[in-house]
Amino acid sequence: MRRHLAQPPDLTLLRENSGNDVITVVVVIVVLVVVVVVVVVVVVVVVAVEEVVVVVVEIVVVVVVVVVVVVVVEVEVVAVVVKLAVVAVIGGVV
Repeated sequence: MRRHLAQPPDLTLLRENSGNDVITVVVVIVVLVVVVVVVVVVVVVVVAVEEVVVVVVEIVVVVVVVVVVVVVVEVEVVAVVVKLAVVAVIGGVV
């Protein structure tokens, strides 16, 4: 039986492809950086829009509460004025 000797690795292919490997690594790193930047920008925009929506909702809630309070107070004031007028009329009649 004849034994096959292990051949040393052929480094010519490695030398030829080393430039391509560097370019591939650089492209992969650039793509990853771009993806990370896009994700961060999207998250920041979503958070900012969410904050704006929250602020707008809070403003709307405050306005609605103020309007309801004003309407209720006006109704109560009108009721008090009507009661006073009725009392005055009744007192004037009696």
